[in-house]
Amino acid sequence: MLIDIICRKAEKSMENTKAEVREKIKEAQKVLIGIGKEWALRDDEKDIRFRHLSDPSQSDLKAAYEELYQLIQDKDYYIVTTLTDGAIYEMPFDKNRIVAPCGNIHWRQCSKACTKDIWSTLQGASYRKYFKGRNIY
Repeated sequence: MLIDIICRKAEKSMENTKAEVREKIKEAQKVLIGIGKEWALRDDEKDIRFRHLSDPSQSDLKAAYEELYQLIQDKDYYIVTTLTDGAIYEMPFDKNRIVAPCGNIHWRQCSKACTKDIWSTLQGASYRKYFKGRNIY
């Protein structure tokens, strides 16, 4: 019984916090967003390179990204993500307003640091074939 009461209070507190955050974002001129491990693609037994927000097992996470996008799409925003799964790039966020200082699975670089260049793991026709039929922006 006591645990139920505590859980209900925590849920109310969380709803109040969400409402407060939404209101603050509405009022803000600029928004800086940090995305960490809580937003990572869920482990669905697939290799990380083949997990996507369009997968049924990722529906809750996709809904969260969609809600975030709805909140900030008309704002002057910037996103910093420490995730390397590349999921954020599947959403319609402005790619010029995202930085991923830890890199992501869609880009490779020389492991010996012989150059600062990076290369896409999927380019041209193979990229289009890989993402064909997926709801990816």
